[in-house]
Amino acid sequence: MLRESILRVYSEAGEANITLSSGFDSNYILYTLANYTNSSINAFCIGGEKGINEIPEVTKIAKFYGINLLVDTVMSQDLEYFPDIVWRLEGSLFECGVILQYYLGRLLFQKGNTSILCGESADEIMTFKYHSVNYNQFCNDKQKSVYFSYSDYPFYVTNSIVLKKNSLLLHSFGIHPRYPYKMSEIVEMSKKIS
Repeated sequence: MLRESILRVYSEAGEANITLSSGFDSNYILYTLANYTNSSINAFCIGGEKGINEIPEVTKIAKFYGINLLVDTVMSQDLEYFPDIVWRLEGSLFECGVILQYYLGRLLFQKGNTSILCGESADEIMTFKYHSVNYNQFCNDKQKSVYFSYSDYPFYVTNSIVLKKNSLLLHSFGIHPRYPYKMSEIVEMSKKIS
């Protein structure tokens, strides 16, 4: 079912562009495209000068599959992009992946791409809380807290913050993100097994 979801999203996108990390979600997308299509695959990875940088691991994965890997690195002095980031998001939200997503959108735009398959939400939809914390509980807890973690409120953080931020930034560069793990049949399957 997941393979069919990925292939359907790929056929709608018309381009085999993917985000790639060392995680299961993006690697399964890569595996599926590499084994069930004849497409030339472009993988995109953004690393950081400080903090987590998956570029070395992703380079090994890309070499194994023989795909085209495009990378960029966020440098600690790159504050020059902040005004553009705020303009693109219209000051509407902040999430820790804002700068990485900005770099991804910019790199895709520079390479002339118009869509990308992303593994976002894979981890979250496979947790019990994604399907069980109801709206009333979220509203009650919202009165008491200013910060909501993925582990406590995966449905709300994923859908109201992460995907909103990703979509706003990527669309601002003319890029259309595709999320095969968010297809209704995958969410429903995850609900049954979580």
